[in-house]
Amino acid sequence: MHSTAWLTAGHTRKAASVVLLSCLVSGLSLVQPLVVHRVMAQTSDLDSLPLPAVWALAVVLLGLVTAIAVKAVVQASLAEDIALEHRRGIVEDVARADADSMERSRGSDHLTCVTSDVEAVKNTVSAGALDIPAQLLLSGVALAAMVVFDPLGFLMALGAVAVLGTIAMASGHRVNRLTRDRQEAISNATADVDALIREHRALTHRNLQGERALAALGHFVDAGRHGRGIGRVRGLMAPLNELAVSIALLLLLGVGGLRVAAGVLPLENLVTFVLYFGLLAGPAATVSNGVLAWQEGRAAAGRIAERRHALRVDRRLPPLSSDRWHHIDAVPLRGQLSLDRVSVPGRDPRTPRLDHVSADFPSGGFTAVVGRSGAGKTTLLELLTRRITPSEGRVLLDGQPVEDIDLMDYRARLGIVEQEQTLLLGAGPESIAAVPGLASLVEDIRRGEGDSSSPRHSGGERQRLAIMSALTRGADLLLMDEPTSQLDGVAERNVVDLVRQRPTGTTAVVIAHRLTTVRDADQILVMDRGRIADRGTHEELWTRCTAYRALWEEPVPQAASLTSV
Repeated sequence: MHSTAWLTAGHTRKAASVVLLSCLVSGLSLVQPLVVHRVMAQTSDLDSLPLPAVWALAVVLLGLVTAIAVKAVVQASLAEDIALEHRRGIVEDVARADADSMERSRGSDHLTCVTSDVEAVKNTVSAGALDIPAQLLLSGVALAAMVVFDPLGFLMALGAVAVLGTIAMASGHRVNRLTRDRQEAISNATADVDALIREHRALTHRNLQGERALAALGHFVDAGRHGRGIGRVRGLMAPLNELAVSIALLLLLGVGGLRVAAGVLPLENLVTFVLYFGLLAGPAATVSNGVLAWQEGRAAAGRIAERRHALRVDRRLPPLSSDRWHHIDAVPLRGQLSLDRVSVPGRDPRTPRLDHVSADFPSGGFTAVVGRSGAGKTTLLELLTRRITPSEGRVLLDGQPVEDIDLMDYRARLGIVEQEQTLLLGAGPESIAAVPGLASLVEDIRRGEGDSSSPRHSGGERQRLAIMSALTRGADLLLMDEPTSQLDGVAERNVVDLVRQRPTGTTAVVIAHRLTTVRDADQILVMDRGRIADRGTHEELWTRCTAYRALWEEPVPQAASLTSV
């Protein structure tokens, strides 16, 4: 993070223009005292004003005002461009992240990066960090000019510069550390608030919402404490800078006035020297603020880089700027889908999530996958959606690796229904009616289970709408992850009926915790510890598979009881 790439973020030319405009402002500021010196040196009374020098002073002032205005506009535009570039990169990485790296990260970290961290980087530009080179140049030239006009005063001013530089360095280091601590606390608080919202029902059922809320508030308290620390550093730095400048200016004016009275120093030299000292004091404060802003921005950019580096981009997906997202050629998935000795590693190398699994999913068939929690059911489904890639083995469609099919085209023909189904349809009747084939279903739901135009759909409504949406948009492969585990008996039967009535040729793969859902499946895969322990129809497995019979005897998290075998 020692380079300026985090700050310019692909806008080097515009950043360079800000630096050049800042240098122009500094140059015009340096010329101004020289013109004033010339006017005073050539003027003995009001009648002897050198008009060319006066006009030159007016042109310098006009140019200075114009350059400052243009720089402010370009600098504000650059700040917004840099913020947008960082946000574009973060959003693209999240959108294209592979499954493993995304699941290892916290959503709150990415939210903090795209909001407060990016704002800190943006404020680095707005606060004048890019002005530092020009301000240092201005300071150097001003010091050289001060040597010419008053060497003794220069030595006095040099002490003030040393004090200001020491304050800026010490303050910058402190602000950098406090900024990182504040952003980390905000990220932790955001994670707690996000969990409080998403898991509100489960937390309230167990009286744990207060614990989660207090944890969030504790992190916000920490963030406030670090923020106040930054404020204290800034608040202490400002008066110290002012004190150092004021003391130096009083000494310079006092000693300089005595020397002018004694005839040792011309009055125009003292005035010019004081003007240059004013130019020196201004850059000192600007550099101090710029250093603090630089440290805050660098700390925030470091967090952004760390979070983005932790995400691995799925190179099978095109950049968001590609037209490919708007032109998807869905590939029919009508052939037999197969797993050929696939393995997926777990966090512990000794316990893989899938261990050399082979299975066939016949085209148009209904395959159920059952097993205890952790048996590998959801991982198997993730393979079929191609969200994860096996470390060994292959996923095949009619004998051809699915990698030969463009990922977006492949997924365009998938219909996926999860346990906690989020409706991609709008809540209003217009949005539902826009999906072909859902009108009659909506009417049934309104008559039987409540008004589906309500923003809050019941579990059965969500599942049925999700299945119908998948089927009516032409999904060839319907993948369902425990779709009825939280439904009552009536809602379960409605969902099962939809699966049975799917169009000819549509392959259904259902992960089932509630075994009544899948007893009439064409084949049932019984999974245990990442392997397929047995396969067959319900009657075949009930006769020979002890593990399958044991699953029927286990209680399931639902209100309705299982039907007896």
